[in-house]
Amino acid sequence: MVYKSLKEAIDADAIESGDTIILLKDVKLTDPTSDNCIQIKETMTLDGNHFRIYCEDSTLPDNARLVNITGINNKDITIKNITIESANYGNWMRGLNLYQVDNINLNIVDSVIQIPHYYALNIATECTNTTISI
Repeated sequence: MVYKSLKEAIDADAIESGDTIILLKDVKLTDPTSDNCIQIKETMTLDGNHFRIYCEDSTLPDNARLVNITGINNKDITIKNITIESANYGNWMRGLNLYQVDNINLNIVDSVIQIPHYYALNIATECTNTTISI
């Protein structure tokens, strides 16, 4: 199935656990706040297909995130063949953010995460039993 946006494809109601989402083009985020970033909430594979998720706004809000994995348990997530990047930054900018998760297996394969001055990969407090393979 083809979706209008990556956010629509990743919406928990639109995919089933274990699905693979494949990017068909670059995804530009214009306001990567916690409500507007890419939220991963299911066991899934995000295959960037050598495209990127990026933000190039000159100013970003504090605590901006491009890809967020938060508030979920018992999931296997693979992120592969993708670049996640921001040319600019706000305070505490995060490329890939994990927060309040339990028993998550995250595999990052053939991918680049670039955030100037702050966190490319942020593993915040309240993450338990979480494994990350790079």
